[in-house]
Amino acid sequence: MPAPCGYQKNSPIARLRRQFQRRRLFADTRSWLTDAYVRWLNCRPGLFPSLQNRDFRLRPRHWRFPVLVRAHTADMSVITELFDWDIYRPAIQMVPGAAGKILDLGGNIGLSVRFWQEYFPESFIVVVEPDRGNFRQLLKNIQAGPAPGKVHAIRAFAAAEPGEAFLDRSGDEVRFRMTCVQGEDAEKIPKRTVAGLLTLLAGSDGPIDLLKCDVEGAEAEIFHNCRPWIGRISRAAIETHDPYNAEKLLEDLRLAGAKIAVCSVKNFSVTREGEASSLVFLRLGKVK
Repeated sequence: MPAPCGYQKNSPIARLRRQFQRRRLFADTRSWLTDAYVRWLNCRPGLFPSLQNRDFRLRPRHWRFPVLVRAHTADMSVITELFDWDIYRPAIQMVPGAAGKILDLGGNIGLSVRFWQEYFPESFIVVVEPDRGNFRQLLKNIQAGPAPGKVHAIRAFAAAEPGEAFLDRSGDEVRFRMTCVQGEDAEKIPKRTVAGLLTLLAGSDGPIDLLKCDVEGAEAEIFHNCRPWIGRISRAAIETHDPYNAEKLLEDLRLAGAKIAVCSVKNFSVTREGEASSLVFLRLGKVK
């Protein structure tokens, strides 16, 4: 993922050119200028610290409602991923027509939820996010969206087993991850199993149209023993993190008996352990 700054370290002219190119991402000039201002602030972390808790409104092109982002956080990197890189486009293409039920594991500030709502307005969504600040922003974005009543947000970790864990905040806001190590000012956060979340969304055995999973490394635990529930998933968008990768994910799915009808993999260059190694899009059949 890009650095929270949102700008690469090169000439001012090149940065200005890229910002002008970003105009195509937004519905109006005000949103575009706000995007530029927040990115400028992010490159100057000591400037205007009081703006860190302020919401900035951006309306993506073709969207009916704005989204809310924060300065001096990694929120703008999520904007880049979703709207500039359009990373979840393959998931949309794999779900023709309506997607009635969506499970979003690792909701961050709720922009992926809003993305699903734009393309699947009739969907019911359960979203899970453990961090307090991200979760607060997620709730704001749900309320600013088209159908708040169709989204059930849960502050918890998505995990294979129930219990409690701690949050490692050593990275920026898009890299927070579950840990069993208790650090300074540690807070115990509940773990919710995927099986339990599926039951909450679709009953004891109902199907799920789309599973999105971006849980900063916990996916290795989640998919290692997914046989009890993987047959309920029709389509999935799963981000893996080093040392877990697409090959290990696909092997776990095969061992669970999942029938992989369609698979598309985007691999990333990993420079350090824990970074995203791939984004895997799947259309699944029934468990054998």
